[in-house]
Amino acid sequence: MSDDPGRIRRGVEEFIRSPDGRFSALAVALFAHQFEANRPYRAYCEALGATPDGVGAWDEVPAVPADTFKAGLPLSCFPSGDAARVFLTSGTTAEVRGRHYFAQLDTHALSIRRGWEDAGLPRLASRLFLSRPPGAHPESSLAFMFETLGAPPATSRWLLDPDGRPRPGLLESAAAGGEPVLLFGTSLALLHLLEALPAPVPLPAGSWIFHTGGYKGQRRRTDPAELAALAEDGLRVPPGRTINEYGMTELSSQCYAAGPDAPHRAPAWMKVRVLNPETGRPQPPGESGYLEFHDLANLGSVQAVRTQDFGRAVDDHTFHLEGRDPGALPRGCSRASHGALSPA
Repeated sequence: MSDDPGRIRRGVEEFIRSPDGRFSALAVALFAHQFEANRPYRAYCEALGATPDGVGAWDEVPAVPADTFKAGLPLSCFPSGDAARVFLTSGTTAEVRGRHYFAQLDTHALSIRRGWEDAGLPRLASRLFLSRPPGAHPESSLAFMFETLGAPPATSRWLLDPDGRPRPGLLESAAAGGEPVLLFGTSLALLHLLEALPAPVPLPAGSWIFHTGGYKGQRRRTDPAELAALAEDGLRVPPGRTINEYGMTELSSQCYAAGPDAPHRAPAWMKVRVLNPETGRPQPPGESGYLEFHDLANLGSVQAVRTQDFGRAVDDHTFHLEGRDPGALPRGCSRASHGALSPA
């Protein structure tokens, strides 16, 4: 396949719509384009001795550490001033925040929609978002994901106002409506909501809860099983009807686990490797290591990103998430969305 960016984009979008056996060929073609167009990435690859002539498969494409998105030079394949949107990683005002530049958002939105559908996740008409409404924080990739999954807007309700304050009564009215709902929120926002309820608010039978993100900078935290138990107590949603998302601002696609004990699964256009923290070599299935993702939807930046999150691979699309390297700087997206739900 030509390394023409238009052809590559069309090929990736066709693959997202109808996956086949072309993943590795697309990854190699995308690498050739990103090597040529992304100067910081090219310098990184040349330092590793990796060039398009020597990369013949997806798992040979060099991955950058996620923190590379915090570097001074934009990690993009086009002039940063031409970006349609720039998403920022979470952090305090004193921290350097990573930047992911997007030349266009159509491929990203396609990946979000098809990733949800291909994972077999619920398509309920009534959706609640424990977040500010669309447009309130355009720098948030999670807000863009919520906005994409919330379309059409007439069937979605946003439980926080543009300043992050709760909108009273919306949750209760949804619970009283009798129609199953899908409640989206960060893990921290959901935790604060559940702890703040004066009494249980049973959601209609058939409802689901989606949660995502860490607890960056927060002393209060809980694991998915505990959070699912709290949701069962406060909202009467069984643990098996909770969905946990693993995603990053540095990636364009998401991984999902339905139920607190289920593994996360990446979509067909994203593969995962688990690397030995000391040697950097791939770990066999069942062995712990750093998670590395190869996301074809990362068209305008770098397709391969290495994290400091630990996991165990089941196969090259499925993994058990074990948590963050305790020696790594914390990260998470919960803090930007929970707003005034945090108790005083």
